[in-house]
Amino acid sequence: MKKVSLLVLCITTLFSGELQVGKGSMSFTGGMLGLTQSISEDITSYSLISNHSNIGSSKTFYVYNFTWYDSKHMKQLQNIYNTGINQVSNIFSPTILSGTSIYIPTMDYRLQGLDASISLGYDLIQKDENNYLGIAGYLGISTPWISATKGDDKLPISLPVQTKSNIYKYYKDSKTKIKTYKVGVGLYSRVKFFPSLSGYLNAIYARQTGSISNDYANSDFHVNGHFTSLDMGVRFQPYGGNFDLGLFSISPRVFTTFGYRYNSWSYDDAAINISGMPMIKFPKTTMKIDTDIAYLGVGYSF
Repeated sequence: MKKVSLLVLCITTLFSGELQVGKGSMSFTGGMLGLTQSISEDITSYSLISNHSNIGSSKTFYVYNFTWYDSKHMKQLQNIYNTGINQVSNIFSPTILSGTSIYIPTMDYRLQGLDASISLGYDLIQKDENNYLGIAGYLGISTPWISATKGDDKLPISLPVQTKSNIYKYYKDSKTKIKTYKVGVGLYSRVKFFPSLSGYLNAIYARQTGSISNDYANSDFHVNGHFTSLDMGVRFQPYGGNFDLGLFSISPRVFTTFGYRYNSWSYDDAAINISGMPMIKFPKTTMKIDTDIAYLGVGYSF
């Protein structure tokens, strides 16, 4: 399957492709023990994309997107995670449990991963290469992972000695891996403003299903959710030509893009105990990963 996907990518990029570098922010909410509020950090993205490429002179088109994300460390503020005494084993003494609270230390998170998709569609409106509106089926896969480490902030002096000991003992580095498959629909459009300048707007909605696992907590469970994406920008095409080579013709295009992309992954019923202590239970929540990216791209097509 990987060889077939690589072959398809190589063939399609011979006809059209665009390299994009983006900067923006990523926010991460829920799904992990102690993560009760959204945290965010700067992020860099690198993409190989074809926004809309018609097959020959037909109204059928294809789209592909391979994007690598890399965030800096996102720090979660210290907080108290409230839980019932009956949910914790006797590793904590009754005196420590008298407040019915478990202390969650500061945690650092770093999210990295690949998001890839392909689409095949049909132009409902097609005046020319810069004026169209098309709809397409969407298939994608997301494989992000989240590295979690205990922060280097000092523990409060007021914490009992045994609580501090358990924090140092159980809160260790771990990696949470997510793999989801997406199926949905996309709308792709572009309008020409001037001979060399056009604007585009693309929107995607997909359902996703897959798994989330954590190597330290030894957890692995199934999740469902949805994915949404909005991509808008302007395209400047300083060069374009049409050449008849006898047996076939080529239409080389060179262009640059500047745009904004918002992506949102939502995973239902996620509950990852990054403490490594299975006796601590907390309710399943929705895990969300949102990205806001401004990007600059350079591309070509034939």
